[in-house]
Amino acid sequence: KLTSGLQQRDFLYIKDLLTAFDCIINNVNNFPKFHSIEVGSGKAISIREYVETVKNITKSNSIIEFGVVKERANELMYSCADIAELEKIGWKREFSLVDALTEIIEEEGK
Repeated sequence: KLTSGLQQRDFLYIKDLLTAFDCIINNVNNFPKFHSIEVGSGKAISIREYVETVKNITKSNSIIEFGVVKERANELMYSCADIAELEKIGWKREFSLVDALTEIIEEEGK
């Protein structure tokens, strides 16, 4: 039982996060002091799509009931990193959502 699942979030695999940090560290002198850089995939997907993706990867027969739980009063409906600065210094993610989730699920199954 979930909310509508229409909330959109930016998901990033930990391995991509580490390469982003590495890229930032190697280019730290290209930025002014105390400069903030957004890190993420740069692509927002709905919670509904995320849940359905996990369900498909795991070949689950679970019944997902969207819209049963109310969204929180101040629910943030959209959150996505602007990764333009990361892209300027040559970073790009290596793992799609499906690839990342598949790897995580396979590792957990061992």
